Amino acid sequence: MQTHDPVLYRRATLPKATTLFLVAPERYLDLAVNHSVWINLKAPDLRADFEKGVYTPNVEEIRESQRQRAKDLRSRLRVTLFITALAAAIASTIAYAIGSIGFESDFNLRKIFASTGTFLIGWATLFELGTGLVTWSGETLSELVHPKLFQVIFVPGLSSLFFSIIM
Repeated sequence: MQTHDPVLYRRATLPKATTLFLVAPERYLDLAVNHSVWINLKAPDLRADFEKGVYTPNVEEIRESQRQRAKDLRSRLRVTLFITALAAAIASTIAYAIGSIGFESDFNLRKIFASTGTFLIGWATLFELGTGLVTWSGETLSELVHPKLFQVIFVPGLSSLFFSIIM
């Protein structure tokens, strides 16, 4: 039985949404659907129709739309990771060719932290510069999670880079 209580649909919290996006894709999808219905019910006319039982959100259509948005966001994460890894491989190859690094090199913790930090910062920046699906409201969960994913990648990279500088 369909309940026409708008309180059932709530705005998603970003920490929860970001965590679910990274570790529990199906639970993220449920949260994104709920969040999308909440956005729709912010419109006074739809909310009134919903409360009267005239309007019923097409949850399956919303689910497919949110599934595609999440798929696109994951794809951008993978593509930017690959591009960053390719850039790191090219730089490493050049450094090896000119003798800056070698297989016999001493274990240098500072270089490891600097390289890791640079890699993460580069990946996060490349990911953030990519454009996502933008909606008229700018409130879909994938749009809100995108900057949080940037922070999840960027902050550890920046910390690693700073650590390499001060060690």
